[in-house]
Amino acid sequence: MLRDKKRIWELIDAGISAGVVQPLNRTLYDHNQCEEAFRFMASGRHVGKVIVKIRDEEPFKQTFHFNAVKMAAIPRTVFFSHKTYIITGGLGGMGLEIIDWMLERGVQRFVVTSRSGPKHPYQYWRLKYFKDTGIEIVVWTQPIDSVSDAKDLFVEAMKLGPIGGIFHLSLVISDGFLENQSIDSFSKVFESKSKPLVHLDHVSRQMCPQLDHFVVFSSAVTWLGNAGQSNYGFTNAVMERLCEQRQREGLPALAIQWGPVGDVGYVADNITTNDYTVGVARSQRMYSCLQTLDQLLESGVTICSSVVFRDKKTSKCDSLADCKDLLTAVSRILGLAKCNAKTSLAELGMDSLLSVETKQVFERDFELVLSTQEIQNLTIERIRQISLSSPTASSGVATKTSAEMAITQRPTKTHNITDTTVVSADKQVFHIPIERVVYLNGIKEGRKVFYLPPTDGTYHLFVPVATRMTRPVIGLNWTEECLQLGSIRETAQHFLDVIHSEFVNQLDD
Repeated sequence: MLRDKKRIWELIDAGISAGVVQPLNRTLYDHNQCEEAFRFMASGRHVGKVIVKIRDEEPFKQTFHFNAVKMAAIPRTVFFSHKTYIITGGLGGMGLEIIDWMLERGVQRFVVTSRSGPKHPYQYWRLKYFKDTGIEIVVWTQPIDSVSDAKDLFVEAMKLGPIGGIFHLSLVISDGFLENQSIDSFSKVFESKSKPLVHLDHVSRQMCPQLDHFVVFSSAVTWLGNAGQSNYGFTNAVMERLCEQRQREGLPALAIQWGPVGDVGYVADNITTNDYTVGVARSQRMYSCLQTLDQLLESGVTICSSVVFRDKKTSKCDSLADCKDLLTAVSRILGLAKCNAKTSLAELGMDSLLSVETKQVFERDFELVLSTQEIQNLTIERIRQISLSSPTASSGVATKTSAEMAITQRPTKTHNITDTTVVSADKQVFHIPIERVVYLNGIKEGRKVFYLPPTDGTYHLFVPVATRMTRPVIGLNWTEECLQLGSIRETAQHFLDVIHSEFVNQLDD
């Protein structure tokens, strides 16, 4: 065999020397012209080979030592085939897609946790497919309620190989407006999502010396907010703080705040359409999520969000301005198909951010001037009545007025909370409070609770909660002096100064 190879090389060498063996036709590009090379090849106009030259040819036959050539490149995540990867909540729609994606990147061994185990035909089919292709996959149905439970899980996983990654995807939802939440509803979500992660973190420090990935699937609810999901936002925030602690200690950690996913998962299972909006976010396709995951695993960041924000083109109308019907415009903003006619916009999840957007649409496209508080109190039936009436003004709704006056002041009352200043800027009317603080309940004595101002600057959504508390609840207002603040740090310092100046000798040590 070796003699045959030697003879072949001799023939090739002789052919090259005699000019019989000719190199293939080729088009040569420099290493900094990779994009041009790929575009040329994709065009189909090339003949022969398209070659990217990394460095110049050596002038002599002997090999010289060269420093490595640095080239801009997009890293691609790959996994170790001899390691085991734990996927909590891995039998969900998103979990099965993640497993399939990891298979393409080299993973051969999985331990998937699920308290109920496979229940649906699709889950059984996917597990059978994985095993038929030679993948070792174990479904672990025991809870992870304690450190000993986590150790048992790790021992089982290490039977397949050293643990190379932990992906925490488990999800439990217990939605409800804040006044309807309880310790039990918070505990239900925390015990199923954050507490198991604490145990996994603790045990992995002892039993996983070869751990490469510690990935937590969090939610954009943590920073965007969503009506009725305060407990869900809280438990995700806990997981993110744990990831930050791991990062400070030099351990792998990544928390991804996903927005709504359009193809699979909890939200997709409960909405009939594939392309939908939830609040300010539009559904993100699964292939886009996988691309994002690939990039984030190689980025070195600790906490990152993946959210597709809704714009005018995402609605059924070409833009909100094209939605001539007021009810249709509101539905587009909230991302709702239908709902109870007597339900208010606040009950449908319209937070301060969405109410500001709705206010702008009302004024710009329908010439209706309403305060954000009035907008949130509107019911679907009331919006329908307005839509059927005159396009300019009806039923006590003020028409749009010119906002060309200079800064003026007029005393107004919003739930008897605070006076405001009406400020005109670029023909937009802004209501800015005069008072720096406002009491949201009638209690003056006791340990104080401070609220930072929402986007719309009003506290009427907090009043029902504040009135049920047995201590002073105080809102910090956006006043004119806040207009000069240029950063979060300056804003935080401003409100700290307000607290100390307004409540001298009234604060706890």
